[in-house]
Amino acid sequence: MGEAVTWQISGIGLVGLIFEVSSLFSIVIDTMELHIVPFLAAIFFHDKINGMKVIAFLLALWGFLSYVYQQYLDDKKAKADTSDVVEVATG
Repeated sequence: MGEAVTWQISGIGLVGLIFEVSSLFSIVIDTMELHIVPFLAAIFFHDKINGMKVIAFLLALWGFLSYVYQQYLDDKKAKADTSDVVEVATG
Protein backbone atom coordinates (compact mmCIF):
# COMPACT_ATOMS: atom_id res chain seq x y z
CA MET A 1 0.00 0.00 0.00
CA GLY A 2 2.77 2.43 0.90
CA GLU A 3 4.61 1.75 -2.35
CA ALA A 4 1.51 2.56 -4.41
CA VAL A 5 1.03 5.84 -2.57
CA THR A 6 4.70 6.71 -3.06
CA TRP A 7 4.47 6.08 -6.82
CA GLN A 8 1.33 8.22 -7.03
CA ILE A 9 3.04 11.08 -5.23
CA SER A 10 6.05 10.72 -7.51
CA GLY A 11 3.85 10.80 -10.61
CA ILE A 12 1.98 13.88 -9.43
CA GLY A 13 5.27 15.59 -8.59
CA LEU A 14 6.66 14.87 -12.06
CA VAL A 15 3.52 16.28 -13.70
CA GLY A 16 3.91 19.37 -11.50
CA LEU A 17 7.51 19.74 -12.70
CA ILE A 18 6.31 19.61 -16.31
CA PHE A 19 3.84 22.43 -15.71
CA GLU A 20 6.12 24.58 -13.53
CA VAL A 21 9.58 24.08 -15.08
CA SER A 22 9.86 21.97 -18.24
CA SER A 23 9.33 18.46 -19.50
CA LEU A 24 13.09 18.02 -19.93
CA PHE A 25 13.72 18.85 -16.27
CA SER A 26 10.99 16.38 -15.29
CA ILE A 27 12.70 13.62 -17.29
CA VAL A 28 16.08 14.46 -15.75
CA ILE A 29 14.65 14.24 -12.22
CA ASP A 30 12.83 11.00 -13.08
CA THR A 31 16.06 9.51 -14.43
CA MET A 32 17.94 10.43 -11.28
CA GLU A 33 15.12 9.05 -9.12
CA LEU A 34 15.23 5.65 -10.82
CA HIS A 35 18.95 5.27 -10.15
CA ILE A 36 19.02 6.63 -6.62
CA VAL A 37 16.45 4.10 -5.35
CA PRO A 38 18.85 1.09 -5.52
CA PHE A 39 21.41 2.99 -3.43
CA LEU A 40 18.77 3.90 -0.87
CA ALA A 41 17.72 0.24 -0.81
CA ALA A 42 21.34 -0.74 -0.19
CA ILE A 43 21.57 1.69 2.72
CA PHE A 44 18.23 0.96 4.39
CA PHE A 45 17.59 -2.70 3.42
CA HIS A 46 21.22 -3.89 3.05
CA ASP A 47 20.70 -4.80 -0.61
CA LYS A 48 23.70 -5.78 -2.72
CA ILE A 49 25.10 -3.24 -5.20
CA ASN A 50 26.67 -4.67 -8.34
CA GLY A 51 28.76 -2.98 -11.03
CA MET A 52 25.80 -2.42 -13.35
CA LYS A 53 23.97 -0.36 -10.70
CA VAL A 54 27.06 1.76 -10.13
CA ILE A 55 27.55 2.41 -13.87
CA ALA A 56 23.86 3.28 -14.31
CA PHE A 57 24.05 5.68 -11.37
CA LEU A 58 27.20 7.37 -12.68
CA LEU A 59 25.69 7.82 -16.14
CA ALA A 60 22.51 9.30 -14.65
CA LEU A 61 24.59 11.61 -12.46
CA TRP A 62 26.66 12.69 -15.47
CA GLY A 63 23.49 13.50 -17.42
CA PHE A 64 22.03 15.46 -14.50
CA LEU A 65 25.20 17.49 -13.97
CA SER A 66 25.42 18.18 -17.72
CA TYR A 67 21.86 19.50 -17.65
CA VAL A 68 22.55 21.73 -14.64
CA TYR A 69 25.75 23.09 -16.19
CA GLN A 70 24.01 23.86 -19.49
CA GLN A 71 21.27 25.71 -17.61
CA TYR A 72 23.97 27.71 -15.81
CA LEU A 73 25.64 28.63 -19.12
CA ASP A 74 22.32 29.62 -20.70
CA ASP A 75 21.44 31.80 -17.71
CA LYS A 76 24.86 33.45 -17.74
CA LYS A 77 24.54 34.18 -21.48
CA ALA A 78 21.02 35.58 -21.04
CA LYS A 79 22.22 37.94 -18.29
CA ALA A 80 25.14 39.10 -20.45
CA ASP A 81 22.80 39.74 -23.39
CA THR A 82 20.43 41.69 -21.14
CA SER A 83 23.24 43.87 -19.80
CA ASP A 84 24.44 44.57 -23.36
CA VAL A 85 20.95 45.74 -24.33
CA VAL A 86 20.77 48.03 -21.29
CA GLU A 87 24.19 49.55 -22.11
CA VAL A 88 23.18 50.23 -25.71
CA ALA A 89 19.89 51.81 -24.63
CA THR A 90 21.55 54.13 -22.09
CA GLY A 91 24.76 54.74 -24.02
